Amino acid sequence: MGNNTIIKVIAINLAFLIFAVGAAEMIAMQMEGKDDEENIVITAQDDELGWTAKKNFKFKHKTSEFSVLYWSNELGIHDEPIGDTPDTSKLRILALGDSHTAATGVSTDKTWPNVLERMLFEDVEAGTVYNSGIGGYSVGQELMMARRLIPLVKPQIVILGFSIATDFFDVAPPGRAGFTYGAGIGRVYFDLDPNGKLIEKRDMIGKEVGQATASQTNNITTLSRIKSALGYFALYRLLKRSKMAMWVATNFSFGDESLWPGLDTALKKKPSVDDQFRIDLATQILIQLADEVRAAGAVPVLVQIPYVAQVYDSVWDVSFGSQPDKYIRDGGTQKLSQIAKKAKMHFVDTTQVFIEKGGATDYAYHHKLDAHPNDEGQQVIAETVAASLQSLNLLKPQTPEAPDAQSGPKEQPEAPRPSESGKSE
Repeated sequence: MGNNTIIKVIAINLAFLIFAVGAAEMIAMQMEGKDDEENIVITAQDDELGWTAKKNFKFKHKTSEFSVLYWSNELGIHDEPIGDTPDTSKLRILALGDSHTAATGVSTDKTWPNVLERMLFEDVEAGTVYNSGIGGYSVGQELMMARRLIPLVKPQIVILGFSIATDFFDVAPPGRAGFTYGAGIGRVYFDLDPNGKLIEKRDMIGKEVGQATASQTNNITTLSRIKSALGYFALYRLLKRSKMAMWVATNFSFGDESLWPGLDTALKKKPSVDDQFRIDLATQILIQLADEVRAAGAVPVLVQIPYVAQVYDSVWDVSFGSQPDKYIRDGGTQKLSQIAKKAKMHFVDTTQVFIEKGGATDYAYHHKLDAHPNDEGQQVIAETVAASLQSLNLLKPQTPEAPDAQSGPKEQPEAPRPSESGKSE
């Protein structure tokens, strides 16, 4: 076979491959359908926080997986209007978090803070749970949100919903590969000084954050750019939850970072230098949050919200579980429970309840493509938090006592597991 013939064969195969991929992309776009959110401005710029939910806004979010109604109030959070003065005669709980709390893929009235409110209080006169979760937020932004809302709503309990999917990862400051979400949006952020002390930085307020310089480029930057580029393709969005894609994401890496970096940091047995920095930074932010919550007369509670690889046996087995020497399924729980002890926060782990209820059934409590908790998943979180708050005896009309700042929190009894009916056993 001559060289010209070989070149022609290669060209024909390449053209066929390009055509096949293009056709597959078109099919994937048709299967995915139109996301209504793409044409709606749902966030508002905020100098300190970067963004909030658009104020007093209601919109329908429709995808191939769900059709839900979100709304926000006058403070730019996903909840009912608060009013000028909170009713201090009732119990007030402030919930902080990201898109697992806000929450993506369920209507606002079915988010775990709102479900929790209905579980705990028979009517609005008895108590309120304020849902201040905002999609894409890091724990640093959640600390800033707490500073803004605590003086307004005067909560007696502050709950932070910690998403294992992202919260150990997206906390990195601009100097260490840039912001993970809202990459170009300036905001207040946190860093550690050479002695590991938390420092607040305001140099990015009102500025557009540029790309990382060559000296700042690392494995995290490379991964972020790859994922950002792939995210434009419907075929990638359709296949990224496939078993093959999840195996690839956890078995191929750049340096110490897998293609599933958020869970990689949380579940890794031996964190890399970058992993450990992010874990240390998240720790110091949570310690600062807990201190400020107690100073305001409230009790801090840390709730772990697991991700799909931790919950479902089949997802675990094909992804991180395929490398048992490198990853451990409860690695995030171990890290977060230790942080809770250091921060002297009550710790509520919803992971085991998720596993017991749905571990053997794929995506029973999460949207398969979107991967956020669905209505049933939000219900599980609310049930577990409610059972824990009751077990810890925190649901009092008056402000409950916080764990002793010197001796740390006392050993707490294991919270009752919610039954299938939603009542504590």
